[in-house]
Amino acid sequence: MMSEVCASVFQSRVTPLDGPDKITGAARFTFDVTLPGMLHAKVLRSPHPHARIVAIDTSRAEALPGVVAIVTGADAIKLPDPYYGVAIRDQPVLAIDKVRYFGDMVAAVAAVDEETAYRALALIDVQYDLLRPVATIEEALADGAPLLFDAPVPGAPIKLGDGVISLKEPRPNVLYEFGYAKGDADAVLTRSDHVFEDRFRFSRINHFHLEPYVNVARVTGEQIELWSCNQDPFVLRDDIARIFGRPTNNIRVNASYVGGGFGGKSFCKMEPVVVLLAMKAGRPVRLCLSLDEGLLTLTKHAGVLTLRTGVTKDGRLTARKSEIQLDGGAYSDASALTVVKTGYRITGPYRWDAVATRAYAVRTNTVPAGSFRGFGGTQASFASESQIDMIARRLGIDPYDFRRKNLLAIGGPFSRATAASTATSRAVSMRSSNASAIGGSRGARRKATRRAAWGSALG
Repeated sequence: MMSEVCASVFQSRVTPLDGPDKITGAARFTFDVTLPGMLHAKVLRSPHPHARIVAIDTSRAEALPGVVAIVTGADAIKLPDPYYGVAIRDQPVLAIDKVRYFGDMVAAVAAVDEETAYRALALIDVQYDLLRPVATIEEALADGAPLLFDAPVPGAPIKLGDGVISLKEPRPNVLYEFGYAKGDADAVLTRSDHVFEDRFRFSRINHFHLEPYVNVARVTGEQIELWSCNQDPFVLRDDIARIFGRPTNNIRVNASYVGGGFGGKSFCKMEPVVVLLAMKAGRPVRLCLSLDEGLLTLTKHAGVLTLRTGVTKDGRLTARKSEIQLDGGAYSDASALTVVKTGYRITGPYRWDAVATRAYAVRTNTVPAGSFRGFGGTQASFASESQIDMIARRLGIDPYDFRRKNLLAIGGPFSRATAASTATSRAVSMRSSNASAIGGSRGARRKATRRAAWGSALG
């Protein structure tokens, strides 16, 4: 009887709730929102990947007819908390003192129309003191690499419970570190009949959603109202409340249909800039980014994943030791969460006698990286499953049969650390054995000196 009911439900015709609106064109997106007296905003972006801001002169832009408000880092720094990011808050509403990637937001203009706003941007004079950039993970971790941040930033490591390593800014240019272990991976690998080590590189990808980033803000007294294409309206509400020092009940976010996001519209992005402009102008403000500006807002994490995997003669997996380096770009966004997910998923759905995993988010002078369709999982699965295929073929075993032999049973335990002491002891051995990957023993000593200076800033 139950099977008949299920069959009838799945065979029946179902009309999606949003189907008619989208098919007929009646669906209303944030892009379509207009308010009486609404101004249009545009953003001035850094032409340099790494530089200190010496001075900003907005006087000529302010004198342009039709310009109503201009905001810079000097306005942002007056806010109760001018930074945002998931767990680790390091991205300013607008660049304060320094730009950290090509496209970093330096100033924003609200004017009567987009053309006037664009013309005003050309009249803003910014003087920069250029700094050496680090464009790759290897450059960021090299001895003597320039620092993206001179001191630790606000925020805290993600709370993950006992048995794992979760560290915020453990050393210069490393945003976050995650690790865990089960058993003695080094010992098990030594006893294995075969040990295979492979390195995989994962490129960055842009979300390229059809609907651009677009927000409309209106500030009335203590009330802040947003119309946003953001995928996380409640998270956004909390961020806006904290940044502007308002109770959450004074923040209203109108969430409409999202014209594609894929993680790119998760968490806080350019919404605080729109609110800041609306507050200064005293009128509603709309900011719609161009598609090329979307390319400068967020990407998927590029990464380097090194896997060392042991296996017996008959094709049974024994241990896996992993080092994961993800390119987080210039700012935190969701990098800490992504690192955790990548680290947990690198073992795949397989049985292991021992595992040891270390994962890092590395800061570079590039576009920030964040959520992207199963963030963290795709990078891990690409590396893990690619190596499973490679090992099977090296051993002359069919990859399908190799997987079946090693799959976890339904209800089987997931390989992770069971005690904090276990993870800590394994972390020490992993850090020393991986020294060559982050600069060798001499580089490690130099980094220790810089790490001590970094630690003193925590005070």
